[in-house]
Amino acid sequence: MKEWIKNLTGEEIAEIHNWKHLWEKTQTTEEFDQKIFKMIDDYENKRKKKKPILKKFILAAAIFFTFIIIPLFLILYNSKEKNYLFLKKTENNVFFTIQNKITPLNIGDRIKENITIHTEIASICTIQYKKNVSINIYEKSELKVIENKKENISFTLNEGEILINENNHKEMQISFYTENAFIYAVNTEYSVKYEKFDNRTTVKVFEGTVHIETVHERKVIDLKAGEEAIIKGNQLLCKQPDDFKEKKKEWIIRTIYFNPDIKEAITGFDAFEDYIIAVTRHSIVCFTKDEIQWEHTVKNTIITPPTIYNKKVYIPAIDAILCFNLYTGGREPDITTRETMKPGNRILQYNKELYFIFPSGIYLFDNNNQVINKEPFIYIIDAATPVFYNNQIFSTSYLTKNAEAYDLTGKLLWTIPLNDKSSCSPVIVNDFIYTGTNNYTLYKINLAGNIEKQKQLKETIQVIIPGNEQFFYITTGKNSLFTINNQTLNIEKVYDNIKTAFFHNNTLFMGKGDNTIIIIENNTKKEITLINSFVTAFMYHENGYYAGLYNGYILQLIKE
Repeated sequence: MKEWIKNLTGEEIAEIHNWKHLWEKTQTTEEFDQKIFKMIDDYENKRKKKKPILKKFILAAAIFFTFIIIPLFLILYNSKEKNYLFLKKTENNVFFTIQNKITPLNIGDRIKENITIHTEIASICTIQYKKNVSINIYEKSELKVIENKKENISFTLNEGEILINENNHKEMQISFYTENAFIYAVNTEYSVKYEKFDNRTTVKVFEGTVHIETVHERKVIDLKAGEEAIIKGNQLLCKQPDDFKEKKKEWIIRTIYFNPDIKEAITGFDAFEDYIIAVTRHSIVCFTKDEIQWEHTVKNTIITPPTIYNKKVYIPAIDAILCFNLYTGGREPDITTRETMKPGNRILQYNKELYFIFPSGIYLFDNNNQVINKEPFIYIIDAATPVFYNNQIFSTSYLTKNAEAYDLTGKLLWTIPLNDKSSCSPVIVNDFIYTGTNNYTLYKINLAGNIEKQKQLKETIQVIIPGNEQFFYITTGKNSLFTINNQTLNIEKVYDNIKTAFFHNNTLFMGKGDNTIIIIENNTKKEITLINSFVTAFMYHENGYYAGLYNGYILQLIKE
């Protein structure tokens, strides 16, 4: 028999024929063999006829998947990729490098992440995002796409020069990095040149404002149209295009601190010697000019800014006064209290004494025993933070609607009824007391307790900020800042959307809700744009001015 019969299964043999029935119908063995071989040949031919159909089906399926299903899947997949940059045109030799392979660029190529574009002599490459943004890459330049998403596109300029044109496309952010600078702007035209051999970045602004930050020391400057900045190493210089002389001093910003695990608003500062303390609702950080000294996260909810006294840091929380060693950050025993300080009321120092302001009155601190006296030093109910001046204490009461004055023994000197409740802490400017009430009334009171003048405003008075001989400042419940004339109480200027303000050395600092800092100095206005946050607290110390942000950053403002 044929060799392949040996490999037949029982079912296949049964399918060929019933062997017993065939044997009974044949007379000889030879006749039986002939019939068996005929049946086997018929079955083999039947098997061969089935194979081409199966092969054709498999081939058709393969073609269908290869030329229809797979391309359709790739089209749908690619449509979901976040690739939004396209090559608009090329001249001469322009290449890109991906996975260490150098490949020529073609018009209309999609520019993806982690692609490095580099040009050769006399070549220009233009990357286009819709009709809003174009980036011209000039000869002998190298630009790498490090992030390519719809909302955020970032590049690293490794060498050479580029020109950026942005046409009012605020929904996305385009940023550029060099070895020593971070550059960002919206709706502007500017150029960036990076010379690798001497680590020099040059930025020229033709239209709008460009935000520049040095990589290492985090110095920040805003460059306006017609200005040019040079960052060599980490030194930042700025000049007008027609003036290459020594530049005038500019306000710059340096990042001092940020903890990505906290992300709470900075609510206040205090300083002693070289040490500065800043707090959020659940954290404390101590730093000097050069470095962070210590930091803590606490479960207690901090409700007022810190106070440094006798080399210790006192921080009012809801259930206790927290205490830390200023220099080491070591936790000292908490000071237990019978009541909680009013949020915003600070612990005050005067003549080497420490005063705590509780709803029931003003208490003295026993430094030897580290306890607060059991009885109030002054019984004044629901007082705002008082002000000390010429050995006298001036305060207002929310409950009694009075302004009051005391001497350092706690004796009442005078009291003045106000026309409404007052949660506004008084301030002293040019030997006059200024305070306000909840019905928008501003008072000017002399030290003898007589009302010199009062003025009806149009907004709730929240904080009064001491100023100079001509002006002081008021922040209101509608986030406005008023410049008030000291003599007439007339409003001279109004600034909107102000979250916090600070005045020092004839310079007014304002933190706006649109993430900008406004600095007004000698009638000149400087505006600095921050990234993704606004200022919640300002402070001056001998090393400079400091700003705490809503997202937990601490910045130093330096003029150099």
